[in-house]
Amino acid sequence: MDRRRQVVTLPLRRIWAAALVAAACSSAPQDTGPTGDAPPKASDIRSLRWLADGKDRVKFLTELPAACETPAAAPEQAEQRLRGKIAFESPALLGGTAARMELACASCHRNGRGNPDFFLEGLSDKPGTADVTSSVMSKVRGDGNFNPVVIPDIAMRDGHQIKDRTGAEFRAKVHGLVEQEFDGQVPPPAVTDAVIAYLDGLAPSACVAGAPPVPFDLGYDLDAAEAAWTAAAGPKLDEATRLFYLRVARLRLARIFERFVGPDLAPQRREVLSLSSRLGEMAATLRAGQIAAFTDPDWKGLRESLNRVAAKSLYNPDIVRAAFAQE
Repeated sequence: MDRRRQVVTLPLRRIWAAALVAAACSSAPQDTGPTGDAPPKASDIRSLRWLADGKDRVKFLTELPAACETPAAAPEQAEQRLRGKIAFESPALLGGTAARMELACASCHRNGRGNPDFFLEGLSDKPGTADVTSSVMSKVRGDGNFNPVVIPDIAMRDGHQIKDRTGAEFRAKVHGLVEQEFDGQVPPPAVTDAVIAYLDGLAPSACVAGAPPVPFDLGYDLDAAEAAWTAAAGPKLDEATRLFYLRVARLRLARIFERFVGPDLAPQRREVLSLSSRLGEMAATLRAGQIAAFTDPDWKGLRESLNRVAAKSLYNPDIVRAAFAQE
């Protein structure tokens, strides 16, 4: 069957079905317990929902395109850019159907670039496109028409992109994308500042021809989870910013959780789940108007525990490949 025809005739029913399934999941990873002798199910990884048919799933799950990030002028700028990047990569920044499906800005713009392999029924007519005025994703910008456009490479600053990313026009565009295009809430100012700093650090001059892809591995996700925790626990932060980054950390832990499947990895799954629950308790304390005890988790211990068995997880390309072969 022609998949493009499916998109036109059945765009809403399937995308809403996927959204309703995703809505049943919270930002905390859900411990399903040991899976007995069943092989890992790589196809259950949520980001595969928007990978076009026929694309290399192993590569998609284990590699990211090379980034085009300019060097930071100072450690403080590097830290702010990192906080912006992990927000950009998290569903916590968006709202509505996108957040329930666990879409993030980085779902279309992998490592701040584009995504020629993106395909989501109801949003795309061919790989690498998305309808940015979809009524499914936005109550404000939805126009009732199906008009996908090519997803741009943010680092290129070409086409209709605003090249000056330090002014009011670009800030307004970022707010419009989050709050109107994806029905998100107004981000805390510190989060918006960080996202803009990250996007401003992307430039064509930093693109290196032939640069190898970035490993999309356990270290990548663990670094992001710990960075989100560090941002949440930082001094002199408002409650909204702390809550935002706690959610970012938990969502990243959920991504780690879903790649540690099989009975041999059950202890590590429980460790990830325990940390996520602890961060959730801190968030609940904050929401109750109480002072949360931001005691530093044992990130080093967790990292060592996960790294010991990472070769058996769905971060290992060979395990992913074998898992697909057995499904």
